[in-house]
Amino acid sequence: MDAFLDAIAQGALASPAFTYRLGWWSALACFLMSYFAARHVRSNPRLFTVMALFAGAWVLIMAAIESRSRTPELITLPDRASDVASFLLVYAGSVLAREGSLTHSVHQGAQRWLQIAGLWLLFLLVLPSQVPLKLPLTPQQIDLALGELLGFVGFLSLLVGARAVASAGLFWPLFGTLLFYEYLSLARTWELWTVSAQSSRPPMPPTFVYGYVLARVLLTGLFAGIVLSHHAKTEPRERTAGDLSANAARN
Repeated sequence: MDAFLDAIAQGALASPAFTYRLGWWSALACFLMSYFAARHVRSNPRLFTVMALFAGAWVLIMAAIESRSRTPELITLPDRASDVASFLLVYAGSVLAREGSLTHSVHQGAQRWLQIAGLWLLFLLVLPSQVPLKLPLTPQQIDLALGELLGFVGFLSLLVGARAVASAGLFWPLFGTLLFYEYLSLARTWELWTVSAQSSRPPMPPTFVYGYVLARVLLTGLFAGIVLSHHAKTEPRERTAGDLSANAARN
């Protein structure tokens, strides 16, 4: 405890080196939670796919953080890793929406549009910067705007998927967590908006890092909890249906 307090007094907990490692370890923790949740629902291929996509997103976030910490001047590669992570969230939420009952058909319709939007935004992000687009924005600002939109679509897709299967007690905390997460993302995007392409990107303020850590852990815990809870409710029905099929085959 004394060493921890000394680190606070010396400002070590606010240093870029420490905050980068903290961000990386938080993403690793989210991956591990997602991984073990995926193993738990492996008897349901659709839910297993949801959690596998969710886990893959955290691997990309880890790679983006590692790249930024090692080569701060490199922007495109870690940004693209974060964008693809958002793209995976689009499909994690969309696949989960298909687990909903017929009464949630509106959610299943929404997930189709979200998938299309995610694919188009990813396509626009990978267009080469040499493409002549007459926009009053720099290439870096276009990347920031498209990446922010893709992240928003990813969060919205998670909400649509969760709404299709989750109880109110789990859905609304997830909704609040994603609002907080999106606020942090927008604030960081706004901070980077005026940074010139020739300047190095400033490290994330420590308050933002700690906010992101909290948001990541809450998001993963709540989303995994929703998937596990839905699996617990549907597994007995699936087992009963499987037993009936087996009995019919034997007869």
